[in-house]
Amino acid sequence: MPKKRILAFGVTMTGVFSGYLFAAAINYILTRCFDNIQLNDFAWRIPFALGGLVCFISYKIRKSLRETKVFQEIMNKPKLPLVYLLKNYTPQVGAGVIFSATQQVFSILAIIYMPTYLRSILQLSQDSINSMLPVALAVSVMTIAASGVVLRNLVNLPRLMMVSLLVNLLIVPLAYYLIVNQYSFSGYILLMFGHAFIGLMIPFIFNNPVSG
Repeated sequence: MPKKRILAFGVTMTGVFSGYLFAAAINYILTRCFDNIQLNDFAWRIPFALGGLVCFISYKIRKSLRETKVFQEIMNKPKLPLVYLLKNYTPQVGAGVIFSATQQVFSILAIIYMPTYLRSILQLSQDSINSMLPVALAVSVMTIAASGVVLRNLVNLPRLMMVSLLVNLLIVPLAYYLIVNQYSFSGYILLMFGHAFIGLMIPFIFNNPVSG
């Protein structure tokens, strides 16, 4: 989809974040249906069983797909791909490392660390956190999908990347302020909104020329 790349990446990253949402929804359902003793005894196996089923379905789907011409051309690679990459695309590799690190900071902060912070530091109840996660992730999924549609015709990629970074620089302090001042739900949703936006932009910029 060369003329609709942002839309294509919106669809792709919506799928990625929907996986997080699916996991959070399963966690919410299990904690509502089983007590701690039951979860520790047998119910913890349920997500693994569901994951195995999803893997089997994914394998069947993947097996039926054909490779694109672009991917087939990539298979004609040099003998030392890493040396070739560093020799010919050093600036792009450096930019990729920086942008990827930025995205992972947001991912770890928003998805992995924040529930622990809310529970251990702010002493929120586990029920509140379990209810908060699916809603915040649903906001992320909708943000990515809407961004892919609204920005589908945008061509100034460097400016878009800078705007997304600046938006997050403003969002993170405000979200933290809300979270620590008894507005945890609103602050967390705001944080996930920023994370979703940058989660769309960084993979997209990797696959497009910076001069776009």
